[in-house]
Amino acid sequence: MNEKHISENPEKYMTLTVYLCYIESGYKISKVKEMYFS
Repeated sequence: MNEKHISENPEKYMTLTVYLCYIESGYKISKVKEMYFS
């Protein structure tokens, strides 16, 4: 539905996507650290 909005502002969309991926991978890394170093 908001594809037009995305194509109007692709940089903002890409930044958000990268940011979410970064948060997700950071969360996974912290979980792994908990498993191995606790």
